[in-house]
Amino acid sequence: MNRKIIAITVSYNPNIPSLKRQIKVLLASQVAVVVVDNNSTNSEQLAIALAEFSGQLTLMCLAENEGIAAAQNRGIRMAKEQGFDYVLLMDQDSLPADNMVEELLTAAKHKNGLAAVGPCFIDADQSVRARFIRVEGIRIIKMSSSSCDNIVEVDHLIASGSLIPVAVFERVGLMDESLFIDYVDIEWALRARAKGLLSYGVFSAQMHHSLGDGRIEFAGRHIAIHSPLRHYYLVRNAILLYKKDYIPLNWKLVDTYKLVLKLTFLLLFSGQRLQNLKAIVQGGIHGITSKSGKCPLQ
Repeated sequence: MNRKIIAITVSYNPNIPSLKRQIKVLLASQVAVVVVDNNSTNSEQLAIALAEFSGQLTLMCLAENEGIAAAQNRGIRMAKEQGFDYVLLMDQDSLPADNMVEELLTAAKHKNGLAAVGPCFIDADQSVRARFIRVEGIRIIKMSSSSCDNIVEVDHLIASGSLIPVAVFERVGLMDESLFIDYVDIEWALRARAKGLLSYGVFSAQMHHSLGDGRIEFAGRHIAIHSPLRHYYLVRNAILLYKKDYIPLNWKLVDTYKLVLKLTFLLLFSGQRLQNLKAIVQGGIHGITSKSGKCPLQ
């Protein structure tokens, strides 16, 4: 077992066979694994299924759904206590390529002032290969493997697949638990950036990952669709981030533009329009009034 890296997988009502496939890849990559379960309805079945890996992973079952940030922080604290060098954050529905961990670790060792490195992901449902993004001025720069070096600087990464040196948390701090779920990875990366630590995308490291509860194709683009509850968190947490002085102004402007376009599209073309509208309005009110934590409707 490679004691340098521990993978922290956060689960909530997971598809157990999919999660087991992920764990097998991670164990084959010689990393330690901890699964932090956020009080899933199928937690008993999960514990039985993961007994197959007894002695190879740690299952941490929480008494309530504490949110993704709190669950990640539990794993990070464990990594610090047990002397690991890196944490690898994982979502339950992500499937890393066999060489993903090796590629990320190689990239991490070649970068000074590192916050995190992360893989290029392919959407599990649509086979859409995502591009890494960086905001320059008020332009969104989308970088693809055909036009860039293998390792590219980005503003932030999707949490799943992010390899982070444990020592970085002493300087940057842990994940912001008040956000509960959405924007957690973005806030942490921009906080790290404000402290002089950068994030990088690695094209040679790849991972299949599901975005949203579904996708709608419109004008040649695939738009992720979430539940009304997730739209509440998206709106509320976006506003909470816009209030933070270490978030760059140009990033706030670009993100506001993107969010307004997405929400307008959802209200016009997706299902559950009334529920989405109510969630968006309540999220906006709570963001403006600085209410954070778990949504009161959950």
